[in-house]
Order: sequence, then C-alpha cells, then structure tokens
Amino acid sequence: MKAPMRMKSFFAHLDAKRTLALVLGPGAAAIGGDAAIAHFAGREMAHPAQFLPVVVAPLACLALMAVAAPRLPDLWFRRGARAVGTVLTVLGTVGTGFHGRALARLLEGSPFTWENLKTALAVAPPILAPGAFVMLGVLVFALGIPRVRIELEPVAPLRLARAA
Repeated sequence: MKAPMRMKSFFAHLDAKRTLALVLGPGAAAIGGDAAIAHFAGREMAHPAQFLPVVVAPLACLALMAVAAPRLPDLWFRRGARAVGTVLTVLGTVGTGFHGRALARLLEGSPFTWENLKTALAVAPPILAPGAFVMLGVLVFALGIPRVRIELEPVAPLRLARAA
C-alpha cells in the first residue's frame, strides 16, 4: 500500500514541464527503437552513422528522465532539457541530410520525373523520418526555456450518465 502512495506523492510534486519530460523521455527511446528496426532489420549497415539514433535516443531518454527528478534544482532541469533537446534536434537534422543524400543519389543521372521520384522515394530511406527527432528535440528544448510556461488544470472526475 505504501508504494502507490509514494508514487502519487512523487507525481503530485512535479510541475508540468517535468511531467512532460518524463513522458517525452520514453518517446525518444521509442523513436530510437524504430530507427534500429528501420536501419538494421534484414539489412546490411550502409554507414556507421546509422548507429547514432540507436545509441543517442536511449541515452537522451535516460538523461531527460534524470534531470526531471523533482529534487534537482530548476537550473539543472532547464540546462539538461536544453542540452537533450539540442542533441536530438542536431541528430534529426544530420539524419535528414543523410536520408536526403541517399535520395539524391538514387535520382542522379536520370531525368527528374514523377515516376523516377516515386521509385526513388520507395527505395530511399524515408526522408521525413529523422524529422521525428527534430520535432522531439524542439519540444524538449522548449521545456528548458524559462519563458515557456505550461500549466495543467486538474481533470474533473468522469461522471457516467445513468440509463433511465
């Protein structure tokens, strides 16, 4: 019985930004897992940089969840969130460059037509996939900006209407 009370007490003392950090952290790990499947499931490694999202994402998850601890000073949380956000944004930007370069190589030497573009997009790494890291990085970075305020209102208990 003490464990659920401790957990309730833990979350009661978190502000909205730290709560969001605890939610977004595992999201980074999930995107990294998706990248691992996309980069390595049944495929040979094309470039060592393919390891970056697979390694950086779980580390970003751990770092973000660590700095979200309620006992750490706000300054540590803000700096940690901005650092993790920056790393994720850079990772996604670099990944977009790699994916774009692969698409450009597939289109090289052939006329730029809709059919050639469709074929290249079907074969190339997904050009927008690293954007998930960019967007997540921007969200996490925003958590570390003092001027960004996030307030959550308590949710009223759900009342079900009784059938007459």
